[in-house]
Amino acid sequence: MERAVKHTVRMTFPDGGLPGFSLLLQGGFLVRAEGCGSIRGFLMNTLGLGSELVEQLVQSVFLDGKPVDDLDSVNVRDGCTLALSAAMPGLVGATMRRGGYYASLRSGISFSQGDCREEPCCGDVRVKLFNLTATALERDLLQGGIRVQARELAEFLESRPPGFWAASTSIVADGQKIAPGELDIPRWGTDWVVFSVEISPDEGRPH
Repeated sequence: MERAVKHTVRMTFPDGGLPGFSLLLQGGFLVRAEGCGSIRGFLMNTLGLGSELVEQLVQSVFLDGKPVDDLDSVNVRDGCTLALSAAMPGLVGATMRRGGYYASLRSGISFSQGDCREEPCCGDVRVKLFNLTATALERDLLQGGIRVQARELAEFLESRPPGFWAASTSIVADGQKIAPGELDIPRWGTDWVVFSVEISPDEGRPH
């Protein structure tokens, strides 16, 4: 089921001055899956990841909390949660790495296509990005806009240090340019928001 977007927020930052948004991407955002397809197809065709990036960066994949080894044999579906991670340290990281030497140690908890319920394939997939996957993908994702729940966006923005707000050169909410102190996202409750970032090479940092 597609969640209707009721609000938009766009923040502008100068090129080279984009602060970190990893915490927001780790919390999760919605992406529309338009049809049945494998996780690999979703990563490449919907998220826009190249095949090399999928192979080299995305080392651990979890669908609804279960590790996935074969990205081609498991499909995304409406309402599922897909978490992506780069290589994690230690034995846990080695065990959770897809197709790795230690993958057999977790065979009992790994996801298989047989775990899928009979649900529509078209719909919203909740994507969560961890560690280097968030760092590598945040710029392109945020420039395109991500769908997040208002309360989750509010929690993220409320946790930002003063330097985050000082780096921003413009904030536009629902088509209206506003000051940071006027951005009252909590009043939107559980509404869905398209949050995007614009990179402006022509604007310098505020003095």
